[in-house]
Amino acid sequence: MNNSSDETEAVDHVVAGALMILFGLAGIVINTYVIYAVNKNKNFGLSFGAMCISQLTANLGNSLVFGGFVGPITMIDPSFHLSYIGSRCGQLLILFWNASLFSHLLTTINRLITLYYPFRYENILSAQLTFGLILLVWIISLCQVVPYFYPDCGVIFDEKTFTFGFQLTECGLFTGTYMDFLVSIIAVAVIFTIDFFSYLKIRSIQKSAYQPVPNKDIRFFFQVLTQAVTTTTELFLYFWISLFLRQHKWAYFASKTLAWITVQFVDGLVFIIFNPDLRLCRKKHLRQPIILEYPRKNLEASEGDIEMKPTTRNEESSSPSIARTSVESIQSIDPDDITVHT
Repeated sequence: MNNSSDETEAVDHVVAGALMILFGLAGIVINTYVIYAVNKNKNFGLSFGAMCISQLTANLGNSLVFGGFVGPITMIDPSFHLSYIGSRCGQLLILFWNASLFSHLLTTINRLITLYYPFRYENILSAQLTFGLILLVWIISLCQVVPYFYPDCGVIFDEKTFTFGFQLTECGLFTGTYMDFLVSIIAVAVIFTIDFFSYLKIRSIQKSAYQPVPNKDIRFFFQVLTQAVTTTTELFLYFWISLFLRQHKWAYFASKTLAWITVQFVDGLVFIIFNPDLRLCRKKHLRQPIILEYPRKNLEASEGDIEMKPTTRNEESSSPSIARTSVESIQSIDPDDITVHT
């Protein structure tokens, strides 16, 4: 009977470890690709692009820990989770979770500034301030996991349920309640509040006939909003739904561990869904920015060799196709690629 129980437990460890490795690898592949694609795609800009890469890097870190360490340890030697070195996995996961969440908060603030202060955006979110904010996010995330170095404050792995949890000590309960749960809930609440005001601004702009919202900004807004929804869903599963599943081992494992890993690669998928230029199946069009000199002397649009200049009546009659060709070419240009200089 004991042998049968031991064999079942060994099989469970292999299954749980394999699932963590599989989901972790998905997160590694997706986030690595999206980091590369965002870095190459100029539509994201310097500030928003850097904040997105910070978020994706944190997602990649979480996926690496689950897929490269937690999963293999669970399969090979589950008891190693109880060692001091093995317990560092939980600490790293909290670090990357916080960095991802706070980076997401930065991207939300970025979208708000874009909508409310479009002409001052680059001055407000300069390169220096952007990288300073990203550095601050990672410093705060590092500071938050310092208490977990103490033996009574660690994030431990339960070998029976294959889930992480805080120790049932005074320090463990404090860090779990105030430094993890409440911080996550407050951050998500702030993100949704900012998204709400961003949505109101989009609706306000859309009602005005003279100032349409660029499609790119609308896509970025819904990207950030969707990521907030996925994060909230994960928190809901982890902290609330899992409480009703304690008696069901695999459902409990799915609501805590798999939900934690899944949100990491879903975050990357959201980037791909809302940004067609990031998709592998989409043919790339490398376009140069189009500059329009405001028309007192000439109107110039630089895509290929497109050029428009005023003509005299005689020139117009001798070259009737110039205006028509230029107009047709201009109509094929994406308005988001046009910069106007006065």
